[in-house]
Amino acid sequence: MRKVKPLIIGGILATSLAVAPMLASCGGDINNDEYRDDLAVVDEGSADDGGEAAETAEEASDQAKEAAPEEAAPEEAAPEEAPAQEPAEPADTAPEQRPIAENLAATVSGIISSYGANASVTYTSLSDLDGYATFAVDGSEPHVSASMIKLAIMAEVFDQVNSGYLALEDSYTVQDSDIVGGTGTLQGSGPGTQLSLSDLVRHMIAESDNVATNMLIDLVGMDAVNEEAAKLGLNATSLQRYMMDTDAQAAGIENHMSSDDAAVILILIANGEFYTPELSQLATDFLSQQTDAGGIAASLSSGETFAHKTGTLTNVKHDAGIVQGEAPYVLSVFVEGVDEGSALSLMGEVTTAIETARANGEVA
Repeated sequence: MRKVKPLIIGGILATSLAVAPMLASCGGDINNDEYRDDLAVVDEGSADDGGEAAETAEEASDQAKEAAPEEAAPEEAAPEEAPAQEPAEPADTAPEQRPIAENLAATVSGIISSYGANASVTYTSLSDLDGYATFAVDGSEPHVSASMIKLAIMAEVFDQVNSGYLALEDSYTVQDSDIVGGTGTLQGSGPGTQLSLSDLVRHMIAESDNVATNMLIDLVGMDAVNEEAAKLGLNATSLQRYMMDTDAQAAGIENHMSSDDAAVILILIANGEFYTPELSQLATDFLSQQTDAGGIAASLSSGETFAHKTGTLTNVKHDAGIVQGEAPYVLSVFVEGVDEGSALSLMGEVTTAIETARANGEVA
């Protein structure tokens, strides 16, 4: 049964109240256990906690009445009619907002089911974090990442830049052993081509260039990428093989990521907290140059642009990015188990459902 998980304001993707304070340093040790737990639970404890508090207050009031002199009773009657200490209803239980997010999540889940796909969707508004505009459908489920893993590689590269181990202007030379097939233009440039670190990252993100990606993995180290992913709280992300390593693929070795994990990185970038504001802007520039324009981008409303990363393998198609407009948001859609055409159609329907809900004022 598909898991539909509307997220509460304290959850993983409540950016300004959760992501920003916990990830502002980005390179340090981060404990996101409680932060991640909120992702899978619709704050079932809030109502119970409030009920217990009210019950305790009522018992205290009864005890006070028993202890007070009988003639003081009229003075004690007023607080009973309008209790001064009545617990405030938590903001994340607003009845007029909860059904909206649940209904939209259910609609998205229905779209996924209609395609018979193994798919996950994560949505987070960047303009209104006080409502129920954030939800995930199977958002924490790990998927074969395809090229989405390149977001995590960029994170480790930028972490090392921020720490002073690397510099964006450093120059690197393409070796014959670096040349692999698949996506990207560097394979056609040949050995001896020199590029700056910034250019390598741009090729990796904008063109999904596999030569640039493998060079960057060699530069920063596969283990370091996984360690940084763990520090960022990317629980489903794992880099296990190089791009175009068919022997590893044949042995069942794959890279993994979830739609939630991709969204966490994108939210940091959108909020200017991807290590530094300057590195956040550079990442946005690279994502804005994405050459794969299918999927989500095709169904966006007029006036919205999409800074995003895609990933494609046989029966694997993912897309995740920052929708930029008057009311920006992050949308991450991971699809497995159907052909590319069906995956793109699924992404389009999901995007249209979200855009319609936003246009009707149902979500921010």
